[in-house]
Amino acid sequence: LLSSLDRVPKVIFVTAYNDYALKAFDVNAIGYITKPVDPEKLKKVLSPLIEDFEQRSHDNSSRETLDLEQQIFLKDGEKCWFVTLKDIRYFESEGNYIRVFFNEEKPLILKSLNLLEEKLDSSYFFRANRKNIVNLKHISNIENWFSGTLRITLRSDEHIEVSRRQSSKFKSIMSL
Repeated sequence: LLSSLDRVPKVIFVTAYNDYALKAFDVNAIGYITKPVDPEKLKKVLSPLIEDFEQRSHDNSSRETLDLEQQIFLKDGEKCWFVTLKDIRYFESEGNYIRVFFNEEKPLILKSLNLLEEKLDSSYFFRANRKNIVNLKHISNIENWFSGTLRITLRSDEHIEVSRRQSSKFKSIMSL
């Protein structure tokens, strides 16, 4: 089930079997606890989640939506850029990193796509699938694709497939 989701939630497996631990971590589980549950192990697995939640609830900047005209600072290795959000065509997840596509550049930054999505204005940026967030202002064409999906063509002639679930969401958002 987890491997078929567009957005994978944070999951801790609690089971009587330790045979599936590797499969659990293949779908990015944050923990795997065998029964009977040891309260100390549970606390250890939950602790980072609780700290992260508390940090985000106290950090006002993580709740602010970035404006399309806002410039953001990007650093990849020794190279640095100030980029206006409207100039970014799309973001693509690569593990724990995000590749940012703008002009002829494709820097890689350490950030999760889910956290980035929370900061982006949904009236300009759309989560097309598990790997991509697209700037709606850069779309030149949309076509029906295979099995109820859509294919977006950007003005840069790049193509991004919209997942089945996100295709229906896209249609309802973009329709009159």
